[in-house]
Amino acid sequence: MDLFTMDKLTLDIVDYANRHSRDGKDKQQLAQEMISVCWNANLIYYLADFSVHQAILVFGYYVYIRKELEKQRKKQESKSLHLGSLTLSLMKKTTLLALSRGVELGMGALGGAMGTLAKPGLGTLAGFNVGDSFAISLTDNLVSTSP
Repeated sequence: MDLFTMDKLTLDIVDYANRHSRDGKDKQQLAQEMISVCWNANLIYYLADFSVHQAILVFGYYVYIRKELEKQRKKQESKSLHLGSLTLSLMKKTTLLALSRGVELGMGALGGAMGTLAKPGLGTLAGFNVGDSFAISLTDNLVSTSP
C-alpha cells in the first residue's frame, strides 16, 4: 500500500477539520469534503469490526455442524445435514452484517459532515458519533434477530 492511501486511511478527523477551518475553508465546502474524509478515516475500523464478527459467525456455524455430525455418528443415523440451508443462512447473516456496517459507516460520515457545519473539529467528532450511534440503533436489531 502506498503512503498516500495509508495517509487517507489514518487521518484524524478532528485535526483535519480544525486545520482546514483555520486555513479559511468555507464550512459548507469543508463539510462536503468531510464526508469522504470521515469515510476513509474510519474504513479500517469498520472492516476490522466486520472481519471479527464474520469470523465469530463462521466459527459458530463450524461448531454447530461438528456437533450435529457427532450426534449423528453416535446415533448411527443416516440423516444428513442440510448444508444448503446452512450456507444460505450464513450468506444471509453475512449480507446483513455487511449492510449494517456499511450503513453505520455512511451515517457516521454524514454525521461528521453535519457536525463540521456546526463546529469544525469537535463538532465533526460528535456528529460522526451521533450518526454512527443512530445507524447502530437502526441496524443492530436487524442483524441480531435474523434467523
